[in-house]
Amino acid sequence: MDSVSQPVINVIEVEETSDSTLKSDEIIGHFFNSCDGNQLAHWICLKDIISEEHSHDFDEYFAVLKGQYIIHLNGKEIFLETGDELFIPAHTPHAGKMFSGASIFHVFGGHRAPRLP
Repeated sequence: MDSVSQPVINVIEVEETSDSTLKSDEIIGHFFNSCDGNQLAHWICLKDIISEEHSHDFDEYFAVLKGQYIIHLNGKEIFLETGDELFIPAHTPHAGKMFSGASIFHVFGGHRAPRLP
């Protein structure tokens, strides 16, 4: 797999949240906000999920802890499975498909998932 650049991962403090779980019939997500505005997330896919093309104003790093994920990035289709990881620079359009049963860990260089009331 070609690497655009190497991510720099720093140890960050995580703030406590009263409810940091997002659940639907398609996905269960747990997320943690860092004190400096970054976010960590763990997603468990209950069904196959399509992620339409989008980009972020911040870098994204993720690792497939279990299962499979197909991502469309820079005109390529990249098949990822358990143990694979990927770095996506800010403003890079990407799309993908997460398969049922997949467990994905994300580190976002910004705020990605909404905090629940």
